[in-house]
This record gives sequence, C-alpha cells and structure tokens, in this order.
Amino acid sequence: MNVALIGATGRAGGEVLAELLRRGHEVTALARTACSARLPAGVEAHDADITDPKTLSPRLRGHDAVISAAWFHPGSSEPLVEAVVQSGVRRALFMGGASSLLDEEGRMLVDVLDMPCDWMPTIREGVHLLHVLRTTNDLDWTFISPPLEIEAGPRRGTYCTDPDHLVTDAEGRSAISFADYAIAMVDALENGSAIRGRFAVGY
Repeated sequence: MNVALIGATGRAGGEVLAELLRRGHEVTALARTACSARLPAGVEAHDADITDPKTLSPRLRGHDAVISAAWFHPGSSEPLVEAVVQSGVRRALFMGGASSLLDEEGRMLVDVLDMPCDWMPTIREGVHLLHVLRTTNDLDWTFISPPLEIEAGPRRGTYCTDPDHLVTDAEGRSAISFADYAIAMVDALENGSAIRGRFAVGY
C-alpha cells in the first residue's frame, strides 16, 4: 500500500515507519519537521501541520491509507480528521490514548486515574479525537489505544488486544514497546481490523 504517515518523526511514528517499510509498503512521511529529519532512503517527506487542513489534505490525497501517530495537541482533533476526510482517503488509522479506555467498572480511565493537571489538556484531546471519529461518517477509521506504559524496548512480535478495556499482563502491568505497538498498527492496516472501531493493545 501507499501510506501517508502523520507524525513520522516521533517515537511511535518512527517505529510505525520502520514496520511499514519492513513489510514493503510505500510511505510518505509527514511531520512538522519531516523535511529536515533523518529518514530512511526512498521515503518521501513533507512538512505538515495537523491543525491546518488546507495544507495537510493535499499531502494525503492519492494514498491508499493514512496513519496518524501525531501527538494530541489541544484543538487538533477536528482539523486533523477534516484534513483526512477532505483528502478523499477512506482508510485511516489513529494512534489513540489509554485514557478513553474503560476500567473494570465501566468508567473511562480519564475520569478515575490521578493525572498531573498539566497533562490533562493533552489527555482530554485524545479522548475527544475518539469522539470526533465516532461522529464522522466519511472514514473507515480505526483508533488504537496503547497501554499505560509505552516505551522503547525490544520488538517481541507479540501483543494482546481488547475492544474497550486496558490490556494488562499476568502481573497487572499495562505496557508495550513502541515497536510492538507499531506491529499492531500495521497488522490492523493490512487485515482491515476494527473498521469504525477502537481496540486496545498491550502485553
């Protein structure tokens, strides 16, 4: 597939880029400083702003799919989704946040976890992005929520999923490496998983 990858220079985006290339996909890398970033040979790069649909949408047009691994900037959800819709690309996958997931009692984590106050605008924007997608009719979207801990680590090649709840291991830890999150993202792209839906990943 020919994939437009938004946020390609970030930690998650870089691993998604590597996974896409590993599987033979063509990638256009989009980020605020993509043109000055050190990217693999053969990757087309364009600077892009997710809050500006007029400039982002033309960069997405003509691709088979869009993947967004962009950071949640307050106020960015509507313009990002608008840009994808305007581009005419139907298939779009979004890196989500864990805070929209549910606990054992069905409560959203954003409402029950003790988070630093200065994190809340970004956290709530991730929850809002899911709401925007759920009210958008013109995309075959997928929202993939990471666990509470996502960090650099080995590429195990395995992960577990859940439709709505936080994924934890046998010790109760909720974690995954960026590399294995990228595997889950590209698997969803290739398999057509969770179209117009969300799932969580973790070990």
